[in-house]
Parts: sequence; C-alpha cells; structure tokens
Amino acid sequence: MRVCHLVSGDLWAGAEVQAYSLIKGLSKVEGILVEVITFNEGILSSKLREDGISLDIVPESKTNVISMIKRIVSILWNKKTDILHTHGFKENFIGGIAAKLCFLKAVVRTHHGQGMLRSKGLNGWVEKINAHLLTKHHISVSEDLREFLKKNSYGQSKITTIHNGIDFERMYLGKGSDFLRNDFNIGENVIVIGTMGRMEPIKGHKYFIEGARLILEKEKNICFVIVGDGALMEEMRNYAEKLNITQQIRFAGFRHDSVNCLMMFDIFALTSVHEGIPITLLEAMSLGKPIVATNVGGIPEVIENKYSGILIPSKNPSSFADACLMVLNNNSLREKLCVNARTEVRKRFSLEENIVRTVQLYSSLI
Repeated sequence: MRVCHLVSGDLWAGAEVQAYSLIKGLSKVEGILVEVITFNEGILSSKLREDGISLDIVPESKTNVISMIKRIVSILWNKKTDILHTHGFKENFIGGIAAKLCFLKAVVRTHHGQGMLRSKGLNGWVEKINAHLLTKHHISVSEDLREFLKKNSYGQSKITTIHNGIDFERMYLGKGSDFLRNDFNIGENVIVIGTMGRMEPIKGHKYFIEGARLILEKEKNICFVIVGDGALMEEMRNYAEKLNITQQIRFAGFRHDSVNCLMMFDIFALTSVHEGIPITLLEAMSLGKPIVATNVGGIPEVIENKYSGILIPSKNPSSFADACLMVLNNNSLREKLCVNARTEVRKRFSLEENIVRTVQLYSSLI
C-alpha cells in the first residue's frame, strides 16, 4: 500500500509534530510505503530528510494553485499512490483535486482542530467542497471534534476518531532542565508554572498572564514561562508589562528543546479557548507533571478532573490561579495527579495505538 501525506510544513506546532510522528511510524510498518509532499521548506521537511523518508516540495510561495495541482498529480501518478492523507483544509483542497484527476482510491483527512471549519466566505465554501466532494474519510483527533464535524454535515459514516499519540521513548531523550533555569535566570528553588503553544488567540495566553498576576498576589516565589512564538508575542509582552509582572515571566519564544522545557515546569498549564488533543499536554503528562487545563475541546477526553489533572473554565483567570495554588499547596493531591497523569497517558495515548488504528482505516478504504 502506497500512502502519500500532504502537509503544508510552514509551521512546527502540535499538528505538524503529530503528522511527523505518524509518518515516521508508518515508514516502519511492513507493507506500507510512505511518501510526503509539503508546500514549504521548514523543520518538518528537514526532519523527514534526516529520517530518509521520500519527500517532494511543491512550493506554494513560488507557484499558483493550478501549477501546484499539476505537480501533485504528476507525483501521485508516478509513485502509483493508493491513498492521499491530508493535514489541513488547503492541503485537502489542492491535494483532493489532484487525487480526483489521477483516480486515487481514497483521500483521508486528519482534522487536528476546528481550523477553518467555522469560516464564512471563500474558506467556508472550500471546506464544503472538501467535505462533500474531495474526501472519502475524515479522522478527528477527539470525540468532541467528531461531534462538531457531524453537526456541520460531514456525515457520521465518514468520520473516525483516532486520538493523538506520542512516542514515549522520545520523552526521555531530554537533557534535563537545570541549564534552562540558568538560561532563563530562574533560581533553583523558584517554582515554575509553564505553558507551551503558538501565540495565537485560541491558545488563551491572555488568561494565563492575568492568572499569573493573581497568583503572584499570594505567592511571590514563582516564575511563569511561555514557550512558543506567533502573532501575539509583542502584544502579550506589552500586556505583562501593563500588569507589572515582567520580572516574573519569561517569553521563551520557539524552542527546539521542548522536552527540556517541560521537564523544567513544576506545573504545566493550558488556558486555551479550544483544543483538539494537544500534543504538549500528552507530553507533559508522560513526564508526570501536574496539569491545570481548560475544560474545552478534547481536553476532558484526556484529563479526569482532580484525578489526572485539574480542569478549569476557559477565559477565567481566577479559576486558573485558584487551581494552580491548590496544586502547589496540597502535596498529596499533586502527587496523585502526577502518578495518574503518567499512567493514563501511557494506557490510552500511545503512538503505537495511533499507527495501528490508522493502518486499519487505510486497509478498510482500498
């Protein structure tokens, strides 16, 4: 079976990490030949080359949509591809048309989040075409997302939930976090509450910063770390300055050593407005970190409140602050959360299970 994954490749965030992990895992499965097309050079394409995975770049910045479709048709036809697996609405539209033109057996699309599904205008029409004309089967990374797809007329019979999974061995290749404390000028005995994600409105960094101010009113020996880059970086820096907490917060930007950053955190926090199944959440759980996260999207499918983490309402800085202080001040609760988080993620969110279920789906479509 020949499977081609189509990924934009311009970012290196949760969706790209999950796509890369799946592609790398599939490349080791007997009977599966994996190829990848990306629209951009970047971290994803570099990693795929390092792993020896067949890769073609169809650069979106240097050509038009028609030329991109023609190029993808040529690649799929010459490599005798059976299934095209897309990761995004743009990828699905361009790749889906190409797949129709060369009579592929199936187009599968993974929905890593709501993305453009709520869009109006042109993007909304593209999504309708994707759903009803260009895709044979949809993968949702959470049951919450599956329900959202069903409500938007994607058709129950065409949707399968396959939860994200992580490579647990990779989580123990980090170098530890002592050197990061030095880099960030954080004292050895200072508590670190951290979050990780691209600096976009949906990630709710504003509420993390507001909650940090409330926590610091009651506990001074804390430093807050935000790992990630994006459009809101400067705005969030200014907001922290406005709240007069710049001395207690670190904006780390994009980091290649995300595992080391997670190791440094005493609490891992997510104040997102919506999520699928965040890879960083699964990674933090695998490291046995106490979790405070918003009760949105697929997060409650991962976290059981006060068992494997603390769930809080979204857009609620005071609830975030109260939950963090409760974890810090209750040793027995904190220990329970850490043990159960590690146990649950290993039981339910392994990369191996993700790969097995994906291969099963492929086999059912051809």
